[in-house]
Amino acid sequence: MASGKEQLIRHARRSASRLAGALVLVATMTPAYADIAEDHVKAIKMWEIGNVVDAMTQLTATAEKGYAPSQVWLATIMDQAQQDEDAVKWFRKAADQGEAAGEYGLGLMYAKGEGIKQDYAKALEYVTRAAEKDYSDAVFALAAVYAQGGYGMQPNAEKAEFWNARAKALAPKEEPRQESGKKKRRK
Repeated sequence: MASGKEQLIRHARRSASRLAGALVLVATMTPAYADIAEDHVKAIKMWEIGNVVDAMTQLTATAEKGYAPSQVWLATIMDQAQQDEDAVKWFRKAADQGEAAGEYGLGLMYAKGEGIKQDYAKALEYVTRAAEKDYSDAVFALAAVYAQGGYGMQPNAEKAEFWNARAKALAPKEEPRQESGKKKRRK
């Protein structure tokens, strides 16, 4: 499984790639919700340029208004800062709204026993919820858990095969490579 720093980086990259989509959605939302989404986008931009204090203030404000993407970002940052109880609180709020990233994050906190009593059954439950929504980190995690054993379980080849197939389906496809400068000769 990836380290916490790698997970934060992956989450940041996913969020950045979704930024354009979020801006399109903002235009079609109710004014109050659109403002929250816009504030979230601004907070991420602040974070990306290193304005951590203002980003945290903005993320906290939007998370407190119930915006699940902000709750996940805030939880992830809190987890990295080893403020585990706060991380669990924000992951749970996002998970309760059905946010896959929140479910996955909460599952990891249960698995590690950070900020909450370690509970492999709960970890598996939350990670599975996220994976069933095709949240790629969760799908890859379940593939590894079932292949190697984890969360207090023995390896399960059948389930590992299922989640590996799903992971493969979610993996980005490589573009076919074209040999540069070479043309096919006709006979």
